[in-house]
Amino acid sequence: MNIESVLIGLGYNANEALDAQVEKVVEECEFGQPDLDHIVNLHHKLHGCGGFVALSNSENVFKIKNETLNPTFLKEFNLTIHDWAEKYNFKVKKLEGKETYYITGKND
Repeated sequence: MNIESVLIGLGYNANEALDAQVEKVVEECEFGQPDLDHIVNLHHKLHGCGGFVALSNSENVFKIKNETLNPTFLKEFNLTIHDWAEKYNFKVKKLEGKETYYITGKND
């Protein structure tokens, strides 16, 4: 999966600025091709509970966000992220007071 495919997989229209942003995320987080595949697959999996993966506007990371207030969906969202991160060995950081996580890299 190339950078443009990642952007399209996350629902973006690819352009030079977004390509450069993804390249920075990949470099800083040390993601390989399989990692990008897992991130795009997570994006699709989260749609069922109101979540999605996007590029952070403030840091060079992917963020996982949920905008639903449905408690059942929120529980499923958080469980899905926890299980996904554990299974694929990703580091995720939950932002305080928000249903948002940053994917900050891989566990060693």
